[in-house]
Amino acid sequence: MRFSKTLDLLNEFLTSKNKGEKEEEQKKNKHRLLLFIKSVEKMSGKITSWSLAVIGGTFLAILSEEYIHPAETKFRIPYFLFVVGWIFIAISIYYGINISGSAAAAELNSEDLDSLVEGSTACDKYFGRQLKWFKLALLTFGIWLGLYLLWWIFGNIPAKIEKT
Repeated sequence: MRFSKTLDLLNEFLTSKNKGEKEEEQKKNKHRLLLFIKSVEKMSGKITSWSLAVIGGTFLAILSEEYIHPAETKFRIPYFLFVVGWIFIAISIYYGINISGSAAAAELNSEDLDSLVEGSTACDKYFGRQLKWFKLALLTFGIWLGLYLLWWIFGNIPAKIEKT
């Protein structure tokens, strides 16, 4: 009987120790997931800021009179790439907004491990998509820049008229 009682006490001690370790491990996992979500949200914010800067720069490129624009219509066709690039950036910003929403939801449910796992998975998925669309936008603007440089180097550039 004593042996059985000792085994029961030992089992209870080990179970309670395992529960404590499991709780501690879960607490660490929750903390790690929350840090991951916050870092993804921070990087997403940077990409969104860069996106807005690119949009501003492209508007300046179109509206500015400080650089030479092609006079012929056929050489202005590549300017349609700006619209494509803006659409790509808009999609990228959309996914950035989704990341912010997922991060806020995960932070509100930070005590629930399943919610944190779901939030981190969503943030990871949205971040990959945001980055993909941002890179496509940069590629689009890079193609326009390449075409512009080709026109600038090989094209018939009109002389700049001085304003008086």
